[in-house]
Amino acid sequence: MSSADVPLFDRSGRPTVYMMRQWSQKAAQEPIRSLPLLERDRSATLALRRLWTAAFPTREALPDGPLVDADGRATDAFWRVFS
Repeated sequence: MSSADVPLFDRSGRPTVYMMRQWSQKAAQEPIRSLPLLERDRSATLALRRLWTAAFPTREALPDGPLVDADGRATDAFWRVFS
């Protein structure tokens, strides 16, 4: 199983344990918390956008569209900025 097959967010928009580990391994300057961070369309909430900027100040901004599919697996657009 590839890491791209593992859900990063659950159906309520909260990060999975796997996502929290990935976030930490990417040397985030701010921790991610188990709060709903996705809108209904699976795009980033304002809270996630602010957290992203604080956690990864040198990375590109999060994509405007959905970050994950209906099963919580990351989109290619999200992987481009997160990898």
